Amino acid sequence: MYNIHMLTLKQLTETDREQSDKLSTHPLQSWAWGEARKATGLKIIRIGEFSGNEIKQTFLFTIHPIPILKKNIL
Repeated sequence: MYNIHMLTLKQLTETDREQSDKLSTHPLQSWAWGEARKATGLKIIRIGEFSGNEIKQTFLFTIHPIPILKKNIL
């Protein structure tokens, strides 16, 4: 028997910063690292995995341009 819980993915906002940093398991997933990457001109996406109103996991994605292809990579 499997116990399946409904989890929801949502984009994180500044109000989620403290909780996000508590859950980050690697420095390159921290809120500060995302801000540093933004300062270099990269776009970032912060996603949280929620169970109800509680954040269970966080993910930081950086979007890097590939100039020769005029595309981006995540």
